Amino acid sequence: MKLEQKLIDKIEEITLTDYDIIDCEVTIDKCLSIIEDLIIEYENLLDEYNDYKEYIRDNFEFKDMR
Repeated sequence: MKLEQKLIDKIEEITLTDYDIIDCEVTIDKCLSIIEDLIIEYENLLDEYNDYKEYIRDNFEFKDMR
């Protein structure tokens, strides 16, 4: 499969991985690796977001003082 260099650069920036893609040609195996890596990054960000949301809820929401 052929990808635009801009997309390849963005993927490598997000995953912090050099996939050694030559002439913008991506093999099926590399596509699977890219997808798996992007899912891992997504899950990590989701965990970080949920932790932060919980932190905000625990520390900054109005608490009834009655």
